[in-house]
Amino acid sequence: MVVVEPRVFVLNYQGHDLSDAERFGKLVPLTHGNQPVFDTDRLLWTLRQRLEMNDFRPQQDYILLSGGGVLHFLIGAILSEYEKVNVLIWNAKTRHYVQREVNFKQS
Repeated sequence: MVVVEPRVFVLNYQGHDLSDAERFGKLVPLTHGNQPVFDTDRLLWTLRQRLEMNDFRPQQDYILLSGGGVLHFLIGAILSEYEKVNVLIWNAKTRHYVQREVNFKQS
């Protein structure tokens, strides 16, 4: 049986130190720097394409929430198509990423 390591999809990489997130898997940036937040259709398409190109596995991989609110909204819309996803959220108090599972199909 082949064991495939989880990956951490960085919603928006802007040069910050993400070394703490590497303990969850290999970092894979979805976007870099400033994004065209007023061109939401294009940005939504870009995020979908990059997840598909990298064979996103919702049960195993992580989404590292970074960047602005529009990006968060769009990735949430995409991820809601899955039953469950893993997200990483920065805890400024402890200075570490915290893992959370989001269950979109919970009744």
